[in-house]
Amino acid sequence: MTRKISLTTTSIILGMVAAVGPFAIDMYLPAMPAIGADLQTEMQAVQWTIVAYFIAFGLAQLPAFARASVTGRS
Repeated sequence: MTRKISLTTTSIILGMVAAVGPFAIDMYLPAMPAIGADLQTEMQAVQWTIVAYFIAFGLAQLPAFARASVTGRS
């Protein structure tokens, strides 16, 4: 049984997904010096966590893109 999702609901969900990345970075960047101090590590190591975040965020979208390509083009 397939349920139709309204355009409004789809727009809200897409807007929330698009906002996750900027909100996460905006909260994380000011805390970087404290994170480095708490973990007793160099700032460069803390900065690499941002790289890992962006790579993971980008890779996580691939399955959704593949699914959308299959189901959205009918």
